[in-house]
Amino acid sequence: MLMVAAAAVMLAAAACDEENTGAPDGDTSVDTPVDTSDVPAEGDAPPPACQEDYSPLAPEMKMVYFDLQAPTRLNNETLENIMLEGFANGDFIWLLDFDGVDDGSTDTDGAMHLFTGSGKLSGTSTLADKCFELMNDAQWPNAEADMAISGDALSWPAAEPKIDITIPVFQTNPDTGVKNLMLELPLKQVTIDSGSFNADRTAIGLSTGCAGNGGVLKGMITVEDAKLVVIEEMGLSLCGLLSGDRGSDMNSADDDCLRPIAEWSEQPDEELDGLPAFSMQACFSAEAVTIVGR
Repeated sequence: MLMVAAAAVMLAAAACDEENTGAPDGDTSVDTPVDTSDVPAEGDAPPPACQEDYSPLAPEMKMVYFDLQAPTRLNNETLENIMLEGFANGDFIWLLDFDGVDDGSTDTDGAMHLFTGSGKLSGTSTLADKCFELMNDAQWPNAEADMAISGDALSWPAAEPKIDITIPVFQTNPDTGVKNLMLELPLKQVTIDSGSFNADRTAIGLSTGCAGNGGVLKGMITVEDAKLVVIEEMGLSLCGLLSGDRGSDMNSADDDCLRPIAEWSEQPDEELDGLPAFSMQACFSAEAVTIVGR
């Protein structure tokens, strides 16, 4: 979606009358005038590498707030701080690219397409530039679906397949710049059940929380997926956090969720393809950005 304009310069040689060109005898080279209207004046900064007109018919957004509300064990202060720090430092980037949004000119009820996935800063951009691109990493693949919109309100059509998506949260080493994986959210059967764009479709909800028109995201976390996610900072697995089955070593994830499910203090409340899963709900807010390459 990014369009970077560059001025094209062409030099041509032509034989011209000496009286018009002022060229000495035998020298037929001349300077061809160049249109410099699009070239920055000397000393001026070039236009930003990430610049485009924002369209309310194709809102591009990044989540700026994400609150895990259920199961209640996910409403954990340490977990919340990992995600809040990720938002603040550009280590937790979840992009939402909406397309084909009804402009309301003929019918306020319609469909739109959602393309979503984990993202990263584009090129040398900073968070202040609001310029991102999708990671397109096989470990964290993107997902897409058709959604419904009524006015500015979002919903998930009953007939539309739900999506599976895993979003990573990193922590950047301030000395080396290396990103270390802190957490993964392995979400299955995800839908955006509610939420609304603001009037100019540059935001969903508030940057400080989910009040007002914030979005509601629902899905599942399977027990098998949760066992594979180790939260080093907490010394447990995601399964250990969800189930309360921590084993004997409270500083390690190795013996989490080894007892029979019937003995867990919190048991899965869903099934997916015959396997136990925990239902999940979160609220989120998002703001307009530019997503390069979409």
